[in-house]
Amino acid sequence: MDHGISYDAIFAAFDGDVEIEKYCDPDNLNKTPIGVIDNTYEKLLEYQQYIDGVFKIIEVEGDIAGFVYYVDNVLISFGVNKKYRNQETLSSIFEDIKVWLGGDFVTLMWERNKRAIDWLKRCGMEQEDLDMINVVKLKYKSCH
Repeated sequence: MDHGISYDAIFAAFDGDVEIEKYCDPDNLNKTPIGVIDNTYEKLLEYQQYIDGVFKIIEVEGDIAGFVYYVDNVLISFGVNKKYRNQETLSSIFEDIKVWLGGDFVTLMWERNKRAIDWLKRCGMEQEDLDMINVVKLKYKSCH
């Protein structure tokens, strides 16, 4: 479902993720789950002032499980609650992302976010060269 930026969906994505400090923005001073939730919410609200992004709430069996935020064919941010990080649910979410972003898309991830990078690579995204320190570029190319 399309929504405005939802604090509740971002909260649902990272709530209880005690390992999030290893993967989040290294410049975020408060790397607790609440700190990451607040930081993500504030950043997406700021982005939305300058670009026309799309915020999707991920629901699993009627429960809010996370979110996806993108602009055109660029995946900007996403999160899925640890309770729903299983192969079946994550595969379904990636299929939705492909549809929402129109097939081919890219994302930039903090290099330290190995958990998300590894998942995206397992989904078929490939790493491309990027001249940025501590940032990884991944690209998904669909078969047209």
